[in-house]
Amino acid sequence: MTIKIIHDRNSCYLADIHEQRVGRFVIGTILQELEPYTTGRPRTTDLREILNAIFYLNKTGCPWRYLPKDFPSYTLVNYYYNKWTDNRTLEKVNAVLRQHLREKKGRSPDPTAAIIALPTKPPKLELDILNPHYQPYYTDPLKHFPADYYSPVPVFFLTVAPGQSFRFALGTRPGVAMAQADWRWLWKILGDALQCIGAGGKTAVGYGYMTNFEEQTEKQASEWLQAALDDLRHDKDYKGLAEQELWKKGLSEKYLLAPKGIKPVVLEMIQKKWKEFGLDWNNPKKGSARTAVKNYESN
Repeated sequence: MTIKIIHDRNSCYLADIHEQRVGRFVIGTILQELEPYTTGRPRTTDLREILNAIFYLNKTGCPWRYLPKDFPSYTLVNYYYNKWTDNRTLEKVNAVLRQHLREKKGRSPDPTAAIIALPTKPPKLELDILNPHYQPYYTDPLKHFPADYYSPVPVFFLTVAPGQSFRFALGTRPGVAMAQADWRWLWKILGDALQCIGAGGKTAVGYGYMTNFEEQTEKQASEWLQAALDDLRHDKDYKGLAEQELWKKGLSEKYLLAPKGIKPVVLEMIQKKWKEFGLDWNNPKKGSARTAVKNYESN
């Protein structure tokens, strides 16, 4: 079947798929198989332009109605987007392209490792807003310039609220073994990417950036522990006591008031210090040590 291209535009956008890279490959071997012409009126729209429009929307985050006029109509693009999402065509296109590019670089067609991210509890969602000011420019950039005298058109959308926690996991394909050093390298790359690049949509405007909760908790626990010990050293009831006694009786009483979120990490630090002092956590000899362990393990 021959496709007639009726949207042969002169302008080029950064999100476009280029002929010299993957454009012909997409049209020739993927979309024609996944979206074949059967009966009825012949298709006159270049499916590559539909993909380019979807990529443009995904890259810029602009509303459907603001899709530039040199793309196919936003209603047609929306029709294909919904159809390809429902029948998983976009997912299949992504999978085939990924395999194609990996093989082109001399790698195995399927990735060695995969990343899974799940919220630790049901995430809180918030309503956010976009205020596009340049509707005439978005709809027809060849005739209109972006100008501040255009009225804003608020667009509301849901986003994950700040402060939500997610747990990430790495796994390999069945039968694939990886060295410990490779796992450490992957975790470092993943952590750097989440903190510097972000994950999900609209990362260009600040969404999806994450911090390492475990590292943050360890820092907070260390700061709390240092502050608690400083208070004890200046407390008249504990002033002059040996450091070992501070880590037993005095600190165990402070620990009861520690923030719940950092208590497990604080407890690990205290147990490590007890070991350095030669104290047996599981079988404390003296009454003060037994009382301290009871306080530490009370909650």
